[in-house]
Amino acid sequence: MKAYARTPLALRLLFIVLLSACSVKEDRKECPCFLTAVFDREFSGRLTLCGWQGTGCVFKMEGIEPNAVGEFVTRIERGVYDLSASVGYNVISPGSECDSLYLWSSEAPVDATGEELSISLDLHKQFATVFLTLDSPAAVHVSGEVRGVELFTREPIEGEFSFDPGSEDGLSYVFRLPRQRPGTNPGLELTLDSEVVIPLGVMIADAGYDWSEPSLKDIVLHLEYVGLSAQVTILPWEEGFTKEVK
Repeated sequence: MKAYARTPLALRLLFIVLLSACSVKEDRKECPCFLTAVFDREFSGRLTLCGWQGTGCVFKMEGIEPNAVGEFVTRIERGVYDLSASVGYNVISPGSECDSLYLWSSEAPVDATGEELSISLDLHKQFATVFLTLDSPAAVHVSGEVRGVELFTREPIEGEFSFDPGSEDGLSYVFRLPRQRPGTNPGLELTLDSEVVIPLGVMIADAGYDWSEPSLKDIVLHLEYVGLSAQVTILPWEEGFTKEVK
């Protein structure tokens, strides 16, 4: 039997790398672009990266986690793309509140025709957490006409949205609302004990809330069941204000 000399492991690995890389004589257009994405802030969860051409997503990478220095590197096919990145689900499941969704999208098409590309991902909060308190116990039902947020445009997705938030005592509730259309959103409502309908969207708009901000603020809402007076407090990330709504 003919004997074969063993090739050193390091040499074999180098040979494999050379086979997979682009040589100087090859058409560099066929080589991938190495994309480095840097995160502007820490986040929990795994990220999904999408490349868009026209209205279609031409590639999607899911389950991305940043490294110790807050970035990740991947290979994409060379081209010009609109890019979006997301953490969380953008479409709401029937009977559920919205997910804790954070989004970023490129403001202009990104040129990935070269060998390397670096982008900065500033993820924005696409939901408002509502802290609701009542002066007497009641079962609460939330309903609206937005069932999610578009990944690239960050525009609300129209559709039925309804769920029953949980509460241990019927006096305090915490739940999330997806990004709404600018304006009063009359279809966004609270129903107490299946009888009393509260125009939540109108109340939030009257308090000066802005659904068009890149990152949505949280909302503190107190309802006095008797007489149906309400106190709405909008909580920005640093400062807040209160307004009475009758």
